[in-house]
Amino acid sequence: MRRVLVYFLLLLILGAGYVYVALYRPYQGFPSGGVYVDIPHGASLRAIARLLDENGVVRSRFAF
Repeated sequence: MRRVLVYFLLLLILGAGYVYVALYRPYQGFPSGGVYVDIPHGASLRAIARLLDENGVVRSRFAF
């Protein structure tokens, strides 16, 4: 039982570290000239995430 608790706490700490890095570390992958993305009217959230990921605006479409 104690071993399960230790594994759970370790996973919780690793998960919290990932969330911190994913949310609070600034993304520096933009080109110097900037990026313009045309998002069609009525596009779904999944389509917007895909477009932003393909154009390098977000780090991960899943995190978006």
